Amino acid sequence: METIFQGLGVHGGNAVVNVPVGATKYVEIFAPTPGTYIFHCGAYMYYGYITAE
Repeated sequence: METIFQGLGVHGGNAVVNVPVGATKYVEIFAPTPGTYIFHCGAYMYYGYITAE
């Protein structure tokens, strides 16, 4: 399943990670500034937020 971290990729683009259903994967992302960032699946069926301090 594709997970998209908006604005947390290279040069401010999106970071896209494929994680198989039922699997665990550690992802290193870059937050350019403190704030709250959204992540979601490729189909927008689930989402959440990451807070960078």
